[in-house]
Amino acid sequence: MADLMDRVEALVETDPAARSVLQVLVGDRPTDLAALGPAARAVNDERRRVAIDEFVSASLRTSEVLARLPGVTTRQAVSRMRQAKTLMGRRIGRETYFPVWQFGPAGLRDDLRRILAALRLYVDEDAVAADRVMRLEREELGGMSLVDALGSRQGAADAWQILGALGGPR
Repeated sequence: MADLMDRVEALVETDPAARSVLQVLVGDRPTDLAALGPAARAVNDERRRVAIDEFVSASLRTSEVLARLPGVTTRQAVSRMRQAKTLMGRRIGRETYFPVWQFGPAGLRDDLRRILAALRLYVDEDAVAADRVMRLEREELGGMSLVDALGSRQGAADAWQILGALGGPR
């Protein structure tokens, strides 16, 4: 901890933006309000990069989706499913990624249409945000994610209640 504090002290002495950010963190008024914008953008950019990396690592590529969907034989068919909103995915670079929780042992989950309808009220078509909502461990579910709770007898009712409240007033 002492090493961290030494590095923070050295940074604050040379970077006025760091001082302003620390002032906000401890509840003080920042001396340089203009410095907060770039700092906030940098933090947000890093959070987005991490979220996308996590999404990609826990998702299926189109070719992997084809292997899981009986009767669907082309990439174009998978793309049409996404356009028809029967499947949620996100194009990143030259590949489209699909959250794995949309699939069951024999294709699409039986309850996928209902899950996607609830999620879209909250995140619209943002597959990265939807994936985060579904995989985030929740205290109210005893540390399970919505995906895990939907797959368990004791957690399913609570998971559906949470999903049903997603688009509600905040």
